[in-house]
Amino acid sequence: MFRRVITGRADGDPRVVSDQRLDPVRPELFQGNTMYLVWGAEEPVKLPTDGEVPAHETFFPMVPGGLRVIFSTILPDAELTPLPEDPTDAVAEAERMLPGITAFSQEAHADHATPSIDFVCVVSGKVDLEVSGGERVTLGPGDVAVQGGIGHRWLNPYPKPCTFFAVLYGAETES
Repeated sequence: MFRRVITGRADGDPRVVSDQRLDPVRPELFQGNTMYLVWGAEEPVKLPTDGEVPAHETFFPMVPGGLRVIFSTILPDAELTPLPEDPTDAVAEAERMLPGITAFSQEAHADHATPSIDFVCVVSGKVDLEVSGGERVTLGPGDVAVQGGIGHRWLNPYPKPCTFFAVLYGAETES
């Protein structure tokens, strides 16, 4: 569904150095929700790029300045696939597909806080951002949430899927 085009230098000339469709990532733990990994890096990128996505080992940026860029589609709550009674295999699968994804919560749609500041822009549909204290805000197309390292979760009580684009930027956290 999503395509990533990367510009840079090849043989010393400026050009499109990579053009590819992104594969959906849909572990059972996501209950039908989908993620597309666009970009990631653990340190500043050296320009011009060669089209290769820089090495990064975990889904969440775990170091200050680390970067992740994703698209995510969240299904309506009523359309989510039930988890198995014992989610051990689902958690293991999610970790194989997205290392570190369960570091902050092993439950689907659970409240979690990550060591990043996240910039989330809704592309289509609606989604609720709920913070740990229970406060909830609805976001729609064009809305941007700046999620600053507090406990939160994403919910879709609406009849249509929600797709958002997010940039996760690793930050320093209080000890």
